[in-house]
Amino acid sequence: MPRSRTIITLSALLAAMTVGTFALLALETTPAQPSPIALAARPMLSPLDQSIASAIATAQTPPALGRWTSIVVHDAVTGAAGPCAAGSHFFVDVADGLGNCTVSAGALWAQQAPGATLFIPDDAFNAGAISICIAGDFTAGPPSTEQMTALTKLVSTLQMHLGIPADHVYLHRDLTGQPCPGRAFPVEEFRRALR
Repeated sequence: MPRSRTIITLSALLAAMTVGTFALLALETTPAQPSPIALAARPMLSPLDQSIASAIATAQTPPALGRWTSIVVHDAVTGAAGPCAAGSHFFVDVADGLGNCTVSAGALWAQQAPGATLFIPDDAFNAGAISICIAGDFTAGPPSTEQMTALTKLVSTLQMHLGIPADHVYLHRDLTGQPCPGRAFPVEEFRRALR
């Protein structure tokens, strides 16, 4: 009889474990999966957007609220190696053979230091102005479509993140009368694209 009790007890235990296992399996839920609609709605960053985000992220410390109050756009006739690019916070390069345009940040943006592109006597405008150079000489022809797209996306992104209104986005010529960017620069198209 003791042996049959042991068998009955072990059989009951085995049956209970089997029933319990099946009960747990029946209650198991699958991990939550995003719906195909949610996946489709999630924005993917284009190479240009990635270039802009990477350039802005090079700041060693996040820009302080109110630190930057305006944006000034220049042309860089001498390209990325010239004084305009060196004295600016951002540089919009020419499009490559695939139609991609890159945006890069300079050391001044990384250090959150004032730009050195506006020369207005007895004025500290550079202290609060983000300086952007776009590669090219726009006296004879306008920037490429890719450059204008990159420039307007960069400016709009900076406006949005730093609270800079459209009436504080200037062309160099607005402040000094210098023909910069050149006369072929599409001013109206640029102004319409601002936030």
